[in-house]
Amino acid sequence: MGNLYEEEHLPTGEIKKRNYIFAGDGAIAINEQSTTSGETLRYLHKDHLGSIMAYSDKTRALVQELSYDAWGKRRRCDTWAYALNIADFNAWHARGFTAHEHLDIFEMINMDGRMYDPVLGRFLSPDPFV
Repeated sequence: MGNLYEEEHLPTGEIKKRNYIFAGDGAIAINEQSTTSGETLRYLHKDHLGSIMAYSDKTRALVQELSYDAWGKRRRCDTWAYALNIADFNAWHARGFTAHEHLDIFEMINMDGRMYDPVLGRFLSPDPFV
């Protein structure tokens, strides 16, 4: 349903349903319901580009911090070093740089219509509106 709802079926049989809560000019929270871990509410904290910089829970406790370089590649928050493998990110959610979906296994960002490579700093497909 547009950008309000996602449903993910994992190979393990787990089903995750995400409802995005919007206010102002974008999402401010994600309510996730999982068949294995129950319900989780996370608040989004963004920078001036709309990139998700942190998640907090309903008690206002910091759950996770995120960091990106100038081209959108994920990096560690504490050292700004790039992770050597995908497991180093341990991202709670796939959205990140400019609130777009990271495809970490490919080191790409799905910009909702175009694929972007933060290593090259370029789009890999033409602009569909030009």
